[in-house]
Amino acid sequence: MAKFSILSAMSRKAGQPNTVNFEGGRAFSQTAKLELVSILITTFLGDEFYRTEKQTTARIRELMGKVEPEFSAKAALYARNEHGMRSVSTSSPAKSPRA
Repeated sequence: MAKFSILSAMSRKAGQPNTVNFEGGRAFSQTAKLELVSILITTFLGDEFYRTEKQTTARIRELMGKVEPEFSAKAALYARNEHGMRSVSTSSPAKSPRA
């Protein structure tokens, strides 16, 4: 049965963790696009366990400077329309350093 398992093939492709998380555990780094979308669809722009509202907003601004303006606008629309994230999606385009 093992020759039909895709898990071993998937784990070989994933590679090894290349960074550490907030707790010091091994983790995988994210691209700027992935991290931006992840933050947009999971934050309510309030203080969180690992970062404050100001740190989150600063990180969003930093990531928006690293990706194309069209991508950041589409990501904000996606967060609003598909996930109902109103506060972060309405403030995100205005915070773009390229706007």
